[in-house]
Amino acid sequence: MRFDTIWLDARLATLAPGRPGHGIIERGAVAAKDGRIALAAPMAELPTGWDAINRIALDGRLVTPGLVDCHTHLVYAGDRAQEFELRLCGASYEEIARAGGGIASTVKATRSASEDDLVAVTLPRLDRLLAEGVTTIEIKSGYGLDLETEVRMLRAGRRLAWKRDVGIVTSFLAAHVLRRACFAPRGQQGCRSSSTPTNSATCTAPNSQPTSGRCPPTISNTPMKTASLRWRAQVLLRCCFPALSMF
Repeated sequence: MRFDTIWLDARLATLAPGRPGHGIIERGAVAAKDGRIALAAPMAELPTGWDAINRIALDGRLVTPGLVDCHTHLVYAGDRAQEFELRLCGASYEEIARAGGGIASTVKATRSASEDDLVAVTLPRLDRLLAEGVTTIEIKSGYGLDLETEVRMLRAGRRLAWKRDVGIVTSFLAAHVLRRACFAPRGQQGCRSSSTPTNSATCTAPNSQPTSGRCPPTISNTPMKTASLRWRAQVLLRCCFPALSMF
């Protein structure tokens, strides 16, 4: 059998149920042909007469399946690096936030960024994750806190899968934080967003058809898992997005 590339002398984490631990194979080999893995086995079990165009010695390095990063906020604009210095000098997060920093500065920058801008600033972050072995990434919105920006973030996140060979799962996180207006005294009405979805709203996202109605639940493909989480999300969403009926 002739392979395109073969990696030799590897410690393979196969996760095979019949093997102890993580299914480790010492002195293993991984071979690829036509862009797909054709073999993962001990070197002693390589087929007779095998050959490969490229041979790479790993010298005992660990090889694992692709990693899944199941919780990220990869898409955003702005830079809060200067806040690290403020924290080192003794400033609290609350003090930084009152001065316009913290998540408020990220929200401001993200709202000002176009969809193309968001894709451009996110690609270097994505590339660093890919270099670490990540093959599937969940990406939340949450730095818009208004419908237009939240949907723009989700569209930018999905476009990343067009730019790189990676699996992307997007999640709508409207209530990443509650605005101060949401904390109304008991018995009084909380905040209302001027950008809440209406029945006439229409949105599109890569790999999907235009969808009439409430867009974020359509774009988000991470449903609530339990009744408890559903209840908490319902309370938060009705506070800042009272017209959004996801449940």
